Amino acid sequence: MSSPRPNICDILPPEIFTLIFEFACYRSYDERCHVARRVDSMWGPNEEEIWDPSVTPLIIGAVCSHWRSITLSEPRLWRQIDVPVNTDRADARANMLQYFLFNSGQHSLDVRLLYKSEDNPDEYSISESSPLPTTAIEILVPHSHRLHTLETIAPFEWEDALNRLANHLSMLTRLTLRNYNTPSRYRFDFFANAPRLRDVTLYGIHLDSVKLPFAQLERFDFDPNDKLDSLEPLRRCPHLRHCALVSVFRSSRIKHLALETLEIYSDYSDHLKALLQILELPALRTLLIHFHPYFEEVEQPIVREFFQRSPCALESLTLIYATPDEREFLALLQELPTLRVLRIHNNLHLFKTGTLTPKSLRLMTPRKSVSLISDDEGLEGEEQDPSEPCLVPNLETFHYEGHLGIALNALLEFLEGRWCGGNTTVSKLQSVWFATRPRVEFDESDAVIVDRLREEGMHLEFLVAN
Repeated sequence: MSSPRPNICDILPPEIFTLIFEFACYRSYDERCHVARRVDSMWGPNEEEIWDPSVTPLIIGAVCSHWRSITLSEPRLWRQIDVPVNTDRADARANMLQYFLFNSGQHSLDVRLLYKSEDNPDEYSISESSPLPTTAIEILVPHSHRLHTLETIAPFEWEDALNRLANHLSMLTRLTLRNYNTPSRYRFDFFANAPRLRDVTLYGIHLDSVKLPFAQLERFDFDPNDKLDSLEPLRRCPHLRHCALVSVFRSSRIKHLALETLEIYSDYSDHLKALLQILELPALRTLLIHFHPYFEEVEQPIVREFFQRSPCALESLTLIYATPDEREFLALLQELPTLRVLRIHNNLHLFKTGTLTPKSLRLMTPRKSVSLISDDEGLEGEEQDPSEPCLVPNLETFHYEGHLGIALNALLEFLEGRWCGGNTTVSKLQSVWFATRPRVEFDESDAVIVDRLREEGMHLEFLVAN
């Protein structure tokens, strides 16, 4: 009689446990000014930690003595530090911060020092009448040379400690500063000499109040109180490659030769138009436009006219609540032959937005593959040019959320045509997600096609939109 097999947890080497624990402790989302990350969308489940990283190593270490010894012996597990700097329980939080700093050894640190309202966890601002203890920042000063990323507020009470911190930021690569209703005379000069700083995010802070090494910055996410200040990062940072802006008013024309990624978050069509009319971005490769769904529809030709004025080899386009109607959508795709990634998130509740139509699919399908997606459906428009295989011939990723104005057999023919259309000039569509309401239901013959595409390697998902 053979002996029972040992429990897998009893035979795993410590290195494997460490790797698993590191994934559990990793801060898996990015609290920048990314409205899209707070939108229920087709991109999958909301990106949130299983536990707060500020307590995860403690939870793991409480399971058993073996796990505790592993967590205490691995400094990487303690590098993510989140410390609320509220006045309540300041001593307990200071002790926790010291414990994490001790266990992290000499490893680099990712630190967040934030005031969080007890009533509203998403509220980070404080009133001027709320003096904050300096305990946390004072404890952090001797470890400033280990700071890799820092997200913080900078209250007036911290000025002395921040000045001492400023000259030792040799490893700092990313900085996030949040407004706390500070007097306008207050200046943030603490981070001007960080030699490795490349990535900056500012919330509600006037750019003239911050002294930064603008010439070396590659990413800038900016949500200022004064929208007239919004475009200053593009003017001051010649090597900027990624920029996220929240609305903007009319300004002078800007040509930026290095910017590769632009994210725009706007509530009003005229604000979006004002911004796109003044930008010239020949190096642009990725564009995300997030429009507010509760106010108005995007003026139709805004995005297309931007690409006509500022030609570029765009590879990725994400439109959130900003999809034009069929005619304008197809005209836009004609301007983007280099597009590899297309993500469309439509609003299902408030007003009619552009939908995926038979004609759209027909013109995105290699000509030799078209049969069901045809003009028999009463559509008018131009025939495909035989010299052009189809619209967006380089498309590899297509994510769509919204109503489907097409028959399922036409949708499947589009997928088959882009997967194995027999045209070597057309890229295979590798990843496809559809999020619709109600759920897409396939009959037996259609299900066979879906299964075959998945077996052959297409990442194909049909989800229910929220």
